[in-house]
Amino acid sequence: MNTLFAIIITTIRESIRKKQLYVLLIFGILVIILTSLANFFEMKEQTRFIKNISIFIIPIIGVIVATFSSARQLPNEIEDKSIHPLLVKPISRWEYIIGKYLGVLVITWFSMLIISLIFLSFILLKSISITATFFQCLLLFLIQIAIYISIVLFFSTILSHAANIVLSLLLFVLLHSYGPKLNEIIIGSTNPLYKTFLKILFWIPPHFDYFNISSAVIYDYPEQSFIILIPFLIYAIIYIAIFLMLAGAIFSNKEL
Repeated sequence: MNTLFAIIITTIRESIRKKQLYVLLIFGILVIILTSLANFFEMKEQTRFIKNISIFIIPIIGVIVATFSSARQLPNEIEDKSIHPLLVKPISRWEYIIGKYLGVLVITWFSMLIISLIFLSFILLKSISITATFFQCLLLFLIQIAIYISIVLFFSTILSHAANIVLSLLLFVLLHSYGPKLNEIIIGSTNPLYKTFLKILFWIPPHFDYFNISSAVIYDYPEQSFIILIPFLIYAIIYIAIFLMLAGAIFSNKEL
């Protein structure tokens, strides 16, 4: 447990030292401030505009921090051989993968929460009401990004740093959009074999579109109980476990 905690702390410290993290946070804060100062809409439209921009910025900051933090973990440490002293210690490669995952998760969640707090501060200053739906939306973003980090970390065991960044970002966009479009193709298909293949293709990858309830925040849909988040959490845990097990299995057999 002590070694696992040490890896988590080391990963967080490495991320904090990177200037990109601060640049992203400052950029996100500036966007929210400028958006909040905008007065070229009627009050109702301005409220929706501010919510829309903020709901967009929060996950984007999370994705960028998660991508660049996760993608460099294994390739960079293997290349500069800084991983060797760590693995000489009484620590398994599985612990190393889990420690890296949790470290990146903490720094990514922290970045997203900072942006969220800034957003909430400006919303309250403008006397705009915030419902429980916003916090549900934020929690879903945090859960979604937890899956994404496990995917990027898995790719880091088989891809270079640069290739991982490009593929992970493309995959993030794809996992947001493929579900509804593929479902339309399935409904329109008349070939049973092709339809079965498409259904398998539909259900195997994680659906990031399931975690997006931005419209409910922007248009003030009726509030729902937080209990509805439980299936999303279970869904995420399953995929996180799968990708971390794959990453651990590959890394355990990898020659360093």
